[in-house]
Amino acid sequence: MWTRDTLLEKTTSVLDEQGYTHCPSLGCVDIVAKKERVVLLKVLVNVDAFQQEQSNNLSIISDNLGAEPLVVGAHTRQGRLQGNIIYERFGTPVVTVETLQAILYDELPTVFRKRGGLYATVSAALLRHARLQRGLSQSELAQRIGVSKKNVYEHEARDRPVLYIVAGRMEDELSATVTVPASLAGFHQQPRKNLAQNAVERHVVSSLQRLGFTVDVVEKASFNLMARTVGKPLIIAAETGRQVIDTEPLAAFSSVVGAPAVLVGTPASEPTVRDDLPYIPLKELRHYRTSRQLLRRVKQG
Repeated sequence: MWTRDTLLEKTTSVLDEQGYTHCPSLGCVDIVAKKERVVLLKVLVNVDAFQQEQSNNLSIISDNLGAEPLVVGAHTRQGRLQGNIIYERFGTPVVTVETLQAILYDELPTVFRKRGGLYATVSAALLRHARLQRGLSQSELAQRIGVSKKNVYEHEARDRPVLYIVAGRMEDELSATVTVPASLAGFHQQPRKNLAQNAVERHVVSSLQRLGFTVDVVEKASFNLMARTVGKPLIIAAETGRQVIDTEPLAAFSSVVGAPAVLVGTPASEPTVRDDLPYIPLKELRHYRTSRQLLRRVKQG
């Protein structure tokens, strides 16, 4: 029986085995890890606890960093998650820790679950080649596996998902593999934009947009803004003075993903300045004329 602590421990052990640099995080991300790619993990024993708001914010962060978001879990209220299957919740891939290990080995499962059941993606090229090798017409193959000729034609026109049981019939009839590994990107949904929650966030957002940044508001994380210019991400914690931000996990997050982070604060928050992140007073933002100037200031610390 999994507990949250044992699942976290096993997940970090898998990351260690694969040579990933990683650190704990807060909110919608529990572990951030990087090797050749950045992986953002939410770890939940019961994945029913993963809510749409968390998925949305996880997607916002992932899109800005070019990262892969994943939920690692053990079961839902309906039962235990099976290995070698990619599940989905609110557009985020959900896997067991064993499946995570396979994914990090670049051994993606072919089976994935979405609304309607289990699916697999059939390769158009593999299907056509196997059918011709067996000397079957599209109509003959369709009749043998219990689908329409149009269905076979559509699967030979482009790669597309099919019910896993139908994919199995195809492979049994053709004595060949026609499915391909599932794509994590295939689960992605365009995240909903969050609105700035207070005057400080609104001021920082407008200041960064004036400099040419694309800005996203992030909720339920160790920071509340992400900005990009020419594809380069910047992580921002806007501090109002009423809520002091713990910069230690943010500094660790920044170090792992390789993206700079900065603390922006009001005069009331200035006494809380720490050495682990660059600090820019809110009023200083108005002095910058280009994104390059601001990024240079962040780099200087």
